[in-house]
Amino acid sequence: MPDYLVYGKIHIDHIVHVSAEQVFLGGGGPQAVFGALVWSDSLGFLSRSGVDIEPRFVAELEAMGADLAGWRRMAHLPTPHTFLEYDVDEYLIAEGIRAPDAWMTMMRTPIPVPDSYRTAKAIHLITEWVDTAMVGSALEMKAATGCLFSLEPIIDYKQWTNRQDILNLLPQVDVVTPDWPSASGIAGSSEPREVLKYWTKLGTKLVAIRHGAHGAYLWSQAEDRLWHIPPVPVDEVVDPTGAGNAFGGGLCVGWQQSGDARIAGSYGGIAARLLLEIPGIPTISEPLRARAQALLERTIASAREL
Repeated sequence: MPDYLVYGKIHIDHIVHVSAEQVFLGGGGPQAVFGALVWSDSLGFLSRSGVDIEPRFVAELEAMGADLAGWRRMAHLPTPHTFLEYDVDEYLIAEGIRAPDAWMTMMRTPIPVPDSYRTAKAIHLITEWVDTAMVGSALEMKAATGCLFSLEPIIDYKQWTNRQDILNLLPQVDVVTPDWPSASGIAGSSEPREVLKYWTKLGTKLVAIRHGAHGAYLWSQAEDRLWHIPPVPVDEVVDPTGAGNAFGGGLCVGWQQSGDARIAGSYGGIAARLLLEIPGIPTISEPLRARAQALLERTIASAREL
């Protein structure tokens, strides 16, 4: 019976960063799982793929150490393949997906929540759709057991097609962690303090705005202070894909365990940093967790009020 749950996509990512192309297990779900597993070994993963997913990626998922009872493999749909290109500042500048109609059918197919998952302490969802069955399941669990509901909203910040739906959901959510383009666009400002202040009024208990190489901006209802946590230093960014997802997974665990915005943000920032420094998804190990713990005090101390 896992203490924490992550719901997110499984994709095979074809990535171009600084002219180099590589193929990795991605989609955001595995990266968020990694971020949570850095801090807890009790995690369940809710996701989908086709049965055609390559054995090496199955092995990678299994090696992560999460409970995979919530992973549904479909015989009638292909595993999604995405194509991503980043600029030198780690921002996505181009993307595409193979067989988009099949992808949409897969994403709209409900995933049953195993009974063993329904006593979890927290569930972290990465989604663009508020009407997905998993949002309903998260709200049911929150009402039944007090399960913490953490949301990484994928907001269409170019056309704003799902903006109002996401905003309407937020009063029912405990934790929200939007990316900077979405957060600043909705707030109508490019000033971090003003953007974060705007988001404090949207109904959640914790706001954590992810701003890539600039770090993160956090606020909690209980403390009512605005924080900037700088990025945890990394010698070289090898693969930026999924760092924000890892942040969200780590943040969810950190908030549930501590109830402290700086600690939760530090959990997220360290998880993101560990993901950035190698291609693909790092292997969870006791030395890796020891490195995370060694970074924690310094990262918390780096937080500054806005």
